[in-house]
Amino acid sequence: MLLTSTNHFELALHVVGYQYPDNADDKYDSNWLYVDVRLRNSHGIWRAIIPHLLTWEVRHLAAWLRLLADGQPVPERMGFIEPALVFALDRRDDQALTLWVWFLAERTTPDLDRSIGPNCTEDQGQAASP
Repeated sequence: MLLTSTNHFELALHVVGYQYPDNADDKYDSNWLYVDVRLRNSHGIWRAIIPHLLTWEVRHLAAWLRLLADGQPVPERMGFIEPALVFALDRRDDQALTLWVWFLAERTTPDLDRSIGPNCTEDQGQAASP
Protein backbone atom coordinates (compact mmCIF):
# COMPACT_ATOMS: atom_id res chain seq x y z
CA MET A 1 0.00 0.00 0.00
CA LEU A 2 1.28 3.44 -0.89
CA LEU A 3 -0.32 6.67 0.29
CA THR A 4 0.96 10.00 -0.99
CA SER A 5 0.03 13.59 -0.29
CA THR A 6 -0.01 16.60 -2.55
CA ASN A 7 3.30 17.68 -0.98
CA HIS A 8 4.91 14.31 -1.80
CA PHE A 9 4.82 12.89 1.72
CA GLU A 10 4.64 9.10 1.33
CA LEU A 11 3.73 6.23 3.57
CA ALA A 12 4.31 2.75 2.17
CA LEU A 13 3.27 -0.42 4.00
CA HIS A 14 4.11 -3.87 2.63
CA VAL A 15 3.59 -7.20 4.38
CA VAL A 16 6.81 -9.20 4.18
CA GLY A 17 6.02 -12.28 6.29
CA TYR A 18 4.94 -13.71 9.60
CA GLN A 19 6.71 -12.81 12.81
CA TYR A 20 6.32 -16.38 14.09
CA PRO A 21 5.94 -18.56 10.98
CA ASP A 22 6.28 -21.83 12.93
CA ASN A 23 3.64 -21.01 15.55
CA ALA A 24 0.24 -22.32 14.49
CA ASP A 25 -1.16 -22.72 18.01
CA ASP A 26 -1.58 -19.18 19.31
CA LYS A 27 -4.32 -16.99 17.80
CA TYR A 28 -2.20 -13.86 17.98
CA ASP A 29 1.39 -15.06 17.60
CA SER A 30 0.49 -17.13 14.54
CA ASN A 31 -1.06 -14.06 12.88
CA TRP A 32 1.46 -11.27 13.61
CA LEU A 33 2.91 -9.92 10.39
CA TYR A 34 6.17 -8.17 9.69
CA VAL A 35 5.43 -4.96 7.83
CA ASP A 36 7.99 -3.06 5.77
CA VAL A 37 7.24 0.58 6.62
CA ARG A 38 8.69 3.43 4.60
CA LEU A 39 8.11 7.11 5.32
CA ARG A 40 9.34 9.78 2.95
CA ASN A 41 9.12 13.55 3.37
CA SER A 42 11.20 16.59 2.56
CA HIS A 43 13.72 15.57 5.24
CA GLY A 44 14.44 12.15 3.81
CA ILE A 45 13.38 8.53 4.08
CA TRP A 46 12.90 6.35 7.15
CA ARG A 47 12.39 2.63 6.76
CA ALA A 48 11.95 -0.30 9.12
CA ILE A 49 10.57 -3.83 9.10
CA ILE A 50 8.47 -4.25 12.20
CA PRO A 51 5.65 -6.50 13.47
CA HIS A 52 2.72 -4.07 13.59
CA LEU A 53 -0.36 -5.77 12.16
CA LEU A 54 -2.33 -8.97 12.51
CA THR A 55 -3.65 -10.77 9.42
CA TRP A 56 -7.25 -9.73 10.08
CA GLU A 57 -6.18 -6.12 10.69
CA VAL A 58 -4.65 -6.00 7.21
CA ARG A 59 -7.98 -7.20 5.77
CA HIS A 60 -9.89 -4.58 7.80
CA LEU A 61 -7.53 -1.80 6.69
CA ALA A 62 -7.84 -2.83 3.03
CA ALA A 63 -11.65 -2.88 3.31
CA TRP A 64 -11.69 0.52 5.09
CA LEU A 65 -9.50 2.09 2.39
CA ARG A 66 -11.59 0.52 -0.40
CA LEU A 67 -14.80 1.94 1.12
CA LEU A 68 -13.12 5.35 1.39
CA ALA A 69 -12.05 5.21 -2.25
CA ASP A 70 -15.58 4.23 -3.28
CA GLY A 71 -17.11 7.16 -1.36
CA GLN A 72 -18.86 4.92 1.15
CA PRO A 73 -19.35 5.82 4.82
CA VAL A 74 -16.65 4.51 7.16
CA PRO A 75 -15.73 4.91 10.82
CA GLU A 76 -13.60 8.02 11.16
CA ARG A 77 -10.69 6.15 12.77
CA MET A 78 -8.98 2.88 12.01
CA GLY A 79 -6.76 1.58 14.79
CA PHE A 80 -5.15 -1.73 15.61
CA ILE A 81 -4.17 -3.87 18.60
CA GLU A 82 -0.62 -2.51 18.34
CA PRO A 83 -1.30 1.20 19.03
CA ALA A 84 1.67 2.41 16.98
CA LEU A 85 -0.39 2.88 13.80
CA VAL A 86 -3.68 4.79 13.43
CA PHE A 87 -5.51 6.07 10.35
CA ALA A 88 -8.19 8.78 10.56
CA LEU A 89 -10.38 10.43 7.94
CA ASP A 90 -9.96 14.19 8.15
CA ARG A 91 -12.16 15.30 5.25
CA ARG A 92 -13.56 14.04 1.99
CA ASP A 93 -15.17 15.76 -0.98
CA ASP A 94 -15.97 14.77 -4.56
CA GLN A 95 -12.37 15.14 -5.72
CA ALA A 96 -10.10 14.21 -2.83
CA LEU A 97 -9.83 12.95 0.69
CA THR A 98 -7.40 13.67 3.47
CA LEU A 99 -6.22 11.02 5.90
CA TRP A 100 -4.23 11.57 9.04
CA VAL A 101 -1.78 8.77 9.71
CA TRP A 102 -0.11 8.46 13.09
CA PHE A 103 2.90 6.20 13.22
CA LEU A 104 4.91 5.75 16.39
CA ALA A 105 8.28 4.12 16.06
CA GLU A 106 10.92 3.29 18.59
CA ARG A 107 13.72 4.39 16.27
CA THR A 108 13.43 7.33 13.92
CA THR A 109 15.71 10.10 12.75
CA PRO A 110 15.34 13.54 14.38
CA ASP A 111 13.98 15.03 11.15
CA LEU A 112 11.30 12.36 10.80
CA ASP A 113 10.25 12.73 14.43
CA ARG A 114 8.67 16.03 13.41
CA SER A 115 5.10 16.06 12.21
CA ILE A 116 4.56 16.77 8.55
CA GLY A 117 1.13 17.96 7.47
CA PRO A 118 -0.63 18.28 4.12
CA ASN A 119 1.08 21.59 3.34
CA CYS A 120 4.44 20.39 4.63
CA THR A 121 4.33 22.59 7.71
CA GLU A 122 6.09 21.19 10.72
CA ASP A 123 3.31 21.69 13.27
CA GLN A 124 0.21 20.08 11.79
CA GLY A 125 0.60 16.31 12.14
CA GLN A 126 1.24 13.58 9.61
CA ALA A 127 -1.12 13.29 6.68
CA ALA A 128 -1.40 11.41 3.43
CA SER A 129 -3.95 11.63 0.66
CA PRO A 130 -4.29 8.77 -1.82
